[in-house]
Amino acid sequence: MKKTVLALSLLIGLGATAASYAALPQTVRIGTDTTYAPFSSKDAKGDFVGFDIDLGNEMCQRMQVKCTWVASDFDALIPSLKAKKNRCHYFIALYYR
Repeated sequence: MKKTVLALSLLIGLGATAASYAALPQTVRIGTDTTYAPFSSKDAKGDFVGFDIDLGNEMCQRMQVKCTWVASDFDALIPSLKAKKNRCHYFIALYYR
């Protein structure tokens, strides 16, 4: 009985994982606060640079999607996500206050 329940749980979990993977968008928008160099900032050309940016780009590469970066104030990241007023799929931001 326990083995049957375990097997069914695994099958349901794998099915849910496959369904969520199939629903991934082709372009992922990632929000970050660009005032915390060397983790996340903009260079002289206005491009996003830093550890958080490298991490997000690697995630997008492994998910085989295109990354689009969105600059946002840190204090607005979580409230905008809760209010569902965000234009981002993910956030990468350092918190060390």
